[in-house]
Amino acid sequence: MTRGKPSNMKTGALILALALLAVVGVIMPSSARADVWWSVSLTAEVLDGHGAPAQGVPVAYSFSDLTNPDSGVIVTGADGTAWRSHAGFEDNGYGFDGGYWLQLDDPYGAYLLARTESDGFWGDPDNVWLHTTYYLANAGVITGVVRDASGLPAQGVGVELYVSAPDSSLQRVVRVASDQVGRYRFAGLGGRTYAVRFGYGSPYGPRFWGGTADPATAASIALGPDEARLDIDGEPGPLLTSSVAGRVTTGSGSGVRGVVVRTWRVTDDGSLVELPGPAVTDEWGAYLVKDLAAGTYTVSVDLGRRFGGVRWLGGVRDRERASFVTVGWGDHVDGLDFVLPRGILRGPRRAAR
Repeated sequence: MTRGKPSNMKTGALILALALLAVVGVIMPSSARADVWWSVSLTAEVLDGHGAPAQGVPVAYSFSDLTNPDSGVIVTGADGTAWRSHAGFEDNGYGFDGGYWLQLDDPYGAYLLARTESDGFWGDPDNVWLHTTYYLANAGVITGVVRDASGLPAQGVGVELYVSAPDSSLQRVVRVASDQVGRYRFAGLGGRTYAVRFGYGSPYGPRFWGGTADPATAASIALGPDEARLDIDGEPGPLLTSSVAGRVTTGSGSGVRGVVVRTWRVTDDGSLVELPGPAVTDEWGAYLVKDLAAGTYTVSVDLGRRFGGVRWLGGVRDRERASFVTVGWGDHVDGLDFVLPRGILRGPRRAAR
């Protein structure tokens, strides 16, 4: 019997542990303890007045998930469709916790909506698919080819559609990019007056069809409900390049002549690539770096080992701590200055301003 007591005690402990697990299982259901993967997909299809796919139509979307909200505008492609999905983990056991919607993004009446139909799958609250079809009443088209200054088709140039508002001002409707052969297309239009601008988001200055950069003098396109304008070709303005500038001075404000200034571009993976052709400071310690593309940059000055080595923007020696500047197309950013510590330079390298 003495040998049997420990066995009975272990059995009793095991029964007690199982009972406790059962109680915990009742109090905390497994669905409330595990993370839940959820996804919500919204698909928009836009058809013109003839039932054909309408390209270049903006559709607004919104996911009002409290932990990860998302909203914006999607634009239909050549097949007349656009989609947006939203997914993630929730630790509350209930999946997606919020609302969602789609609607034609047309605050200025560029389109005439005939009707809307929606269908989808809502059976599983953690995996929702909603498809909405927008039937437009008109079938007007504006399309053309974007060319560069040499007359060749230009890919990736931003093309914007504008509509004349009731107060006669031009309001932007949607923005697309020219394809590999320079072509763009806006469909489902008609019954209004429009304008088209070329060059947004590219290294070219924006310019309306007709050649002007001023919205007040932009050429208008009066479009009938079934009219197709296939000749709205565009050439953006002159090539826009950016530049950065600064000075290299001593602590007393005197310019330092002959200092080599190197420019570094930040790549998509975060690394630095040096641009060819370093600048050299003039007699006032000034330098200018021209012909830059839009992007993020830093600069460094090379003083040589005798005079302190390399200094990065922000006055630091370590390039991991360097400061950066972001420029857009056609921007000029000044003030990328370096102030060298006292006594670091001597003799003819110092030029008083």
